[in-house]
Formats: sequence, structure tokens, C-alpha cells
Amino acid sequence: MRLMFNWGTGLLPDATAAQTMIPWEDDVAISKGDQRSHTVSGLLRGYQANWSFPASWNTYPPNEAPVLWRDLGYIGATTFKTNAPLSDHPTWSTGSITAGTIVYDKYARRDYYCNQTLTSLQNSLSPSQCVASPVDAVRGYWRDMGVANAFRMFDGETYSRTKRIASSMYCEFGFNQDNTARPRGIFIFGMDHIKSVRLRVYSGATLLEEQTKSTLYAPFPAPPAVSESRLNQTAITFITATSLTKYNTFRLDFTKVDTYYTSVEVGMIAVGEAFELGPTNTEAKVRYLNFSRQERDPTFGDIKFIRRGVAKILSASVHIQHEYADTIIRGINAYRGGAIAWDFNNDTDYDHLRVWGFCRDTEFPYTGLKDAEIPFEVEGLVEEG
Repeated sequence: MRLMFNWGTGLLPDATAAQTMIPWEDDVAISKGDQRSHTVSGLLRGYQANWSFPASWNTYPPNEAPVLWRDLGYIGATTFKTNAPLSDHPTWSTGSITAGTIVYDKYARRDYYCNQTLTSLQNSLSPSQCVASPVDAVRGYWRDMGVANAFRMFDGETYSRTKRIASSMYCEFGFNQDNTARPRGIFIFGMDHIKSVRLRVYSGATLLEEQTKSTLYAPFPAPPAVSESRLNQTAITFITATSLTKYNTFRLDFTKVDTYYTSVEVGMIAVGEAFELGPTNTEAKVRYLNFSRQERDPTFGDIKFIRRGVAKILSASVHIQHEYADTIIRGINAYRGGAIAWDFNNDTDYDHLRVWGFCRDTEFPYTGLKDAEIPFEVEGLVEEG
């Protein structure tokens, strides 16, 4: 069994243009919704203040103060290293705009719905700045529609998916862990309509390694003798053979399942160091929470089906040595506010044993022996199913 904390920094920028976001400075008071730029690992990123706070709190750069700032991703980019559409909607610009218009905010990487017709003066701030405004009227100009298409595969969710209507899709991304050279893990969740995935690892323009995995389930024979080869794994894992630092980058190429479907879909990509905890015991159990509903008409009895997502619950015990308990428990508790990647496979390759989710409670029994078993119950985030 292994687990991995996500250190992915999202899509890499391609072409760039001049940007007007104010650079971050320390010891300056910040208002809620303010946007600032800051260079991280040699690339300029944007940040938006979650709160108003005094100058005395503004002593650490935004990338080191995630409670105070929301990471908006690379800014100044006009395109990114992917062929997925950045958004299904036009990019926001200043000027008058009519109610009902949906636009893409390039700084927030999100789509917004215009609640009312706006004049040029009212539409001088970006939608992401408006929805964070302390002024009620300004907040009401726009409604947040969620992460834009190309960025959904890095948004921390598995229900929202990046889609491309074509036979393939690619993306390039990096990560921001420490500089220690170690093998890294790449976890992919929420895949659909995909028959294979190719991973390539780069140092600058130099290709370091390449791996390709088929994601189709094994044919399932059933009378009469037929097999189903269109269904794909929803989650897979790559472990690099090369020891990498945060200056390396990755490319994933997704190939669609022939002509059965129109789009390639990916829910979540995570990258970091995958920690081997120990072997999973064979009595692991998987169950699913189904959030779909059935509504019956009280008069005629007709049923209306409302399709919603499902969430995976995985219960398993992992055999570990006592000496590693502190590291494991502290690491899991450190990420209690978000999802991490879990893989309960031993020498198997089952995607139902991989979870992008969280462990609500952890207990560690001391048996007086050299090793013990830690029981886990991991709850996955909602998937489309």
C-alpha cells in the first residue's frame, strides 16, 4: 500500500503576454479579493487574498501562506501546454456586457455567469475580483460557475473533468516539492473513454524516461462468447524510474477508446513522492455511496431517476512496523484538510483499490510486538461513476 501527497502546480504556461497584476510586497496591508503576482520556481503565479489582513500579517510570500492567499496559477499566459480547450466560453474583457453571458476569467482560471447587464464602468473589475468584493452590490454582478475546462484535471476534485472532443488529449505540468532527487508518483483519477496513457518525463527539453500503460479492463467473457473491451480503468499510477527534483516536468498523452465515444475525459492528476507503507491485508472492502435519487409520483407511481455521483469507501488494514508509526500518523494528520492519493494494491492493479480522498479517523494499535496493523477507512471524493 502507498499514499502520496499532491505537489502538482498545474498546467505549464506556453505563450505569454504582458500582465498587469501588482507584484506582491511584504509589510503592506491587504484587502479581501486583492490580487498579487509572485515568482515561484522561476515562473510568475497569481494569488488572491482570502481575507483582509494588516501589514504585520503580510510577511510571508503568498505561496508560503495558503491560509491567506488562494493560488490562481500561472499568470500572463495566453495559452497552456495542453490541447484541451481552456474554457467552453469566451475570455472576459472590459466594456458593457449583457445579463446571462458566461465568460472565462484568465486570472482565476474559472468561468463566471453575469447576473445583470453591466455598464463599462461596472465591468472594469474582473469577475473573480467582483465575487470577492466586500461590497454587496459588486459581489452580485457575477456568479462563480466553477473551474474552467482545461484546469479541472488539477482542481483537487474527481467529479469535475477536463474534456476534449477528439481522439486524444495531452497536458504538461510540473510540481513544487523539495529539491531532493527521488522517484516520483503520478496518480490519475476520474478517467473515462481512454484506452491508454503515455507518461514522458523531461529535464528541460531532454526526455529522461517514457512509460505507456493500457487502461482497458481485461475482456470479460460471457455466454455467448463475447468480450467487453471498451470500459477503461478510472484510476492508474505511474512511478518514475528516474529520481527527480521540482525542476523536472511531465507530459501525459491520453488516447481515446476508438470511435465509441466523442470525448477524452480526465478528473484529477496528482504528482509527488509516493510512500510505501506496507502490504495491504487481503480482507480489504470497497463500498460505494450512491447519491442518485429516485422520485416516485405519489398519484400515478411513475419514477423519475435523478443521476448523481458516487463516492468510494475503502476499508483495509496495512501491515507496518512500529518505528514508522509517528511519520505515518503525523503525515496523514498534516493533510487532514484535503484529499491525498491512496493505493491499496500490493502486486495487483485494480483501480477500485485506488482512492483520491481522505481518512477521517486513524488509530494505531500497540501490540507489544515489532510490527502491527493500522486499520484505515478512506472516503473518496465524489466521482461521476
